[in-house]
Amino acid sequence: MENLIKILTDPISNRIIQQIRKNQKMTVSEILAVTPDIPRATVYRRIERMTSAGVIEIVETHKVRGQAEHTYSVKNIYITAKDSGENGMEIMTASFVQMFHLCSEYFKSENADVERDKLFILNYAI
Repeated sequence: MENLIKILTDPISNRIIQQIRKNQKMTVSEILAVTPDIPRATVYRRIERMTSAGVIEIVETHKVRGQAEHTYSVKNIYITAKDSGENGMEIMTASFVQMFHLCSEYFKSENADVERDKLFILNYAI
């Protein structure tokens, strides 16, 4: 559980997750192409951690020049009855903290434009 929370609150892991979710599935080469500021070794380490924690999964494997190239997809993570209580609260808190951080960074940007970026918030009772 602690590993999952670390991944969900890590900005680099979140960028990788966002790219994979946006494209539905991606290889490490494709991730590196859209995140040139993240070092190759860092991407590989984050992918390994996220796969081990069950955040992403390998959905395809192809041979490229004799090497196995994996294609990754984001797994849907749900809070279930077994996660209720303290574990569920840790996950929810980490998610809210990350969302707050992302919003804070977005609104600090000089080119933040809510209308252009189609941002909205819905208020649902849980």
